[in-house]
Amino acid sequence: MWVERVKMESHEKSWHRTIKYRIEFLDDISSLHESGDYTNFRQIESLRRNISGDNAKRANGELSYLLKNNPEILTENLDKIKEWDSFGNPVLQSFERENFKINCSDSVFPPLYDITKIKENLNLSSDFDIVEVGCGFGIEAKIFHDIVGYKSYTHVDLPDMLKLQSAYLSNFKTPDITYINPYKDIDKLKTHYDLFISNFAFTEITHDVQKLYFDNIIKKCSMGIIVGKMAPHIEGVMNNKITKVQIGWIESEFNIKYEKNSAYGRGGLIYFWK
Repeated sequence: MWVERVKMESHEKSWHRTIKYRIEFLDDISSLHESGDYTNFRQIESLRRNISGDNAKRANGELSYLLKNNPEILTENLDKIKEWDSFGNPVLQSFERENFKINCSDSVFPPLYDITKIKENLNLSSDFDIVEVGCGFGIEAKIFHDIVGYKSYTHVDLPDMLKLQSAYLSNFKTPDITYINPYKDIDKLKTHYDLFISNFAFTEITHDVQKLYFDNIIKKCSMGIIVGKMAPHIEGVMNNKITKVQIGWIESEFNIKYEKNSAYGRGGLIYFWK
C-alpha cells in the first residue's frame, strides 16, 4: 500500500508537469491560428512533443510490429505515406530494417498500428461511422480514409485542435468529417457509432472529462480501441491514466480485452465490443 501511494504521488507530480507543457502547447497553437500560416506547423516543438510524434522509441516499436504482422500496410502504401507527410513540413526520419527503408515522420505509425490492432482484435469496414477522441492534427482520419475507408468520421476535441485538424485535412480528399467541441456541441453527436478510437488521448485527460466522454460517446459505440497510459491494477483515480475505475465503466457496458503495449513498451491497449 505504501509503495502504491508513493507511485501515485509521483504520478501526480508528473501530471502537473504535463499540464504545464500542454498550456505551452495550446498557446503555440493559438498563435499558429492567429498567423494563419500552417506551412511549417509540424515543426513546432511543443506540437511535436504533445501530439505529432517526436518519440523514436514508440515509432521504432510500432514499425517493427507492422513489419512482422502486417508489412503490406507499409510496402503497398509508400506513395500514400509521402502524401500524409506532404503538408506541414514535418521532421522526417530515416527508419531502416533488413530489406526495408523509409524516410517519413513518426506520426504515420500510430494510425497504421491502430488499424492493424483493430483488424487483429475487432473488425473494420469501409461502411463504419467512426468517432475519435483527441485527434492530434488529424492524420488518423486521413490514414483511415486512405487505407480502410469509412462512412463518416467524427472528431471530438478542443476548439483550437479542431481548427488545426481542419487546416491539415482540408489539403486532402477526406470527406464526411464532423468536428465536435464536447463542451458546446456534444448534443450534435450521432446516436450510434460503429467504432471508437482514442490513441494517447482518452488516457491523458482528467477523470471527470473521461466520465463525460464515456457517458456521451463510448456508450454509443458498438466497439472501440483505447491506446495509452494504463494502470489496471490501481484501485483509485489517477489523472492521465486508466485504472480499475475506468475499466469498471467499460466492463459494465461491453466485453473487454486488455493487453500491454509491447510495441511501445509503455501503457496498454483496451479493446471493447458488444
